[in-house]
Amino acid sequence: LRGVGRVVCAAVGGECSAALQPMRGIMQTYRMTNKERPSRASFYVHAAVAPLERFCTAASTGPRPLSRTLMLSWAARIAHITCTRYAEMVQDLLSTVKQQSELLKKMKRPGRGASAAAGAAGGLSDDDKILLQLHLDSLELGAAIERLGVSLDDVPAHAALMRCTDAARSL
Repeated sequence: LRGVGRVVCAAVGGECSAALQPMRGIMQTYRMTNKERPSRASFYVHAAVAPLERFCTAASTGPRPLSRTLMLSWAARIAHITCTRYAEMVQDLLSTVKQQSELLKKMKRPGRGASAAAGAAGGLSDDDKILLQLHLDSLELGAAIERLGVSLDDVPAHAALMRCTDAARSL
């Protein structure tokens, strides 16, 4: 059953991770758009958890249901795979945001505001809004995982993901 579990977890984790791709659009959402500060998770978070939800439902109600312990163990592994991939994507996005901000600062003409400067929309810089949106999304991902009965203590990658956006706590 271990080999089967690895294959199932990798397949469902891959589906969850693929649904995270829209997060790459967060930068375009906030960069030089004067949008309000984010106040809720992005739409893609629920799409990313949907394959895990389907797995949990099928594993517990199918013709040969898994034990609750085994189902939760596999669900925690799937969540770990998903959070690991999401943390990598968040780190990449935040690195790109930083590089673009540095480039924009170099290109900034004296006397004119920069896109990363705090604007009227919520008093946060574009970079801060991007970070805050990623933080809200990471929090919601964790909450969605917990709603499925999986303890975040069993998903160490979620703690690593939250560390990526820790700076948003002060915003």
